Amino acid sequence: MAAGVVLGNGLWASAALLGVSTLFALFPSLFLTIKLCGAAYIAWLGIHLLRTARTPLPSGSESPDDPELSAMFRKGLSTTMANPKAALYYASALSSAAPESASFLFLCLMVATVVAVAVLWFSVVVSILTIPRAGQAFRRFKVYFESVFGLLLLAFGLKQLMSRV
Repeated sequence: MAAGVVLGNGLWASAALLGVSTLFALFPSLFLTIKLCGAAYIAWLGIHLLRTARTPLPSGSESPDDPELSAMFRKGLSTTMANPKAALYYASALSSAAPESASFLFLCLMVATVVAVAVLWFSVVVSILTIPRAGQAFRRFKVYFESVFGLLLLAFGLKQLMSRV
């Protein structure tokens, strides 16, 4: 899932530097459509977390098979790509940070920096959660984590939907 999120961040950063902010400015309905679809997806993720919060995680000895890994990758990628805040953040932050006369190499280095930071962050998270004691603690409090984050995602998605209706 982390790899999908990292790729999604890289794609949004690339899109921002290639002028997606200009595209959104020219076609506000495109941004509105992306924002509404993203908000609906985020709300759905919140509902899904709430519904599965009490489902126990597999023990550390069970190793997922390839279809589950690809499904998790797709979920991480689709969550990031559907996140309207990611689109807005990268469109505003990176397009305003890049100088007008920036070379293609400089823009590529900016995207590489975004990807490197995301890889570093998710590597730390995955490394910590694979420590048996940390994994056990997460399993013990999973229902609380997923309930809280499910409610937050649902509220955020609904807020985004309601702000446009």
